[in-house]
Amino acid sequence: MTKNLANKKRPQHKAEIIITAEEVPNNANSEIFIFEANCKLPESSGLYFYVVLKYKGSNSWTPVYKSEVRRAESNSHVVWNACSLGCTDLCNDNME
Repeated sequence: MTKNLANKKRPQHKAEIIITAEEVPNNANSEIFIFEANCKLPESSGLYFYVVLKYKGSNSWTPVYKSEVRRAESNSHVVWNACSLGCTDLCNDNME
């Protein structure tokens, strides 16, 4: 998934984040999702993180994971460590 990042203070700066997820079967008849994320920024200053949210219905969301905080590399690129989340954490084991 690729999404544009918005910066209300600096709308002229365009950036995007790329998140990939892999569904992995687990021995406990459940699924685990492994997330990896990276981001290309117009500038390399600042600290960055991302949050994975779970939809709870009625336009209600709750955070289930927050990445580590990273500073951009010299080429304005941010790469976070991979994380794994269980299907229960993301969708209460409802694969639909």
